[in-house]
Amino acid sequence: MRTNSCIWLILSGLATLMSCGEPAPPREITSIEPQEIIVVLDLSDRILENGQIEKDIAIIESILTIFEQNQKKQAFITSKDVLQVVIAKEPGVDIIANDQLRIDMNKKTDPQMASTPGLALFKARKSAFRSSLEELYRQAQKKPNPGADIYSFFCTELPIKYMQEKTKVIVLTDGYLLFDSPYLKGRPRGSYMRELESLRNKQADWKAYFEKRRLELTPCDRELDNVEVLMLETAPKNQGASVYEFDFIEHYWMTWFEAMGVQANIYPHEQKTGVIEDKVRAFLGKN
Repeated sequence: MRTNSCIWLILSGLATLMSCGEPAPPREITSIEPQEIIVVLDLSDRILENGQIEKDIAIIESILTIFEQNQKKQAFITSKDVLQVVIAKEPGVDIIANDQLRIDMNKKTDPQMASTPGLALFKARKSAFRSSLEELYRQAQKKPNPGADIYSFFCTELPIKYMQEKTKVIVLTDGYLLFDSPYLKGRPRGSYMRELESLRNKQADWKAYFEKRRLELTPCDRELDNVEVLMLETAPKNQGASVYEFDFIEHYWMTWFEAMGVQANIYPHEQKTGVIEDKVRAFLGKN
């Protein structure tokens, strides 16, 4: 019996050693699809509202933080993500592109900032991004305009300049697509919001009036089905007199986005930046 026990122990030991020598199964590598994130700013007179500039900057800081966390998951080296801040066209204002408001992870080196790629380079770009953002709002505050042309951004600038495989657009706006009379001359009928005052007067019957008068925005003649939109800080005016004001704004945009096959979420003005950050994080979630 003792001999059999010894043989059993030896065989068990050999089996254990053989199993320890086997290579571990290869770890599955999850590929992360590149994202291009575009933050579109409405720098119209909405930024004159008390605390709005600080709120905008806080939201963009949240976006930047989430973007950085996503880069960390990719060791800053393998990422091909892009974060870009752009300005919606304003009547009579020439928009000058600012390269410092673009963090392109495809560019692994930048001799003007840092010679070492990875985290060091990202930090340099982040610092330049923040400084340029603050300067942008300082300049915009000096001469705000009545309206921002978000419609034209989607119909012309976005498809031509910025689109990649997946484009996520975050829009900071009060939600109105309205302009002064001189700017409206010659502008197509379905490229701005019409008859808002009439909709306010209709109250509960506003949707039937909207359909009857065909007030919808004209879809862009572009392929935008790979674009996702998050519209934040929509701030309905005349809320006291018109309880449906946010519904008007949301309906104008949602019927337009849906007609173009664009997945969109539109949220009203939110006091708590933490709530906004949760919405942004869900929107920018990566696999």
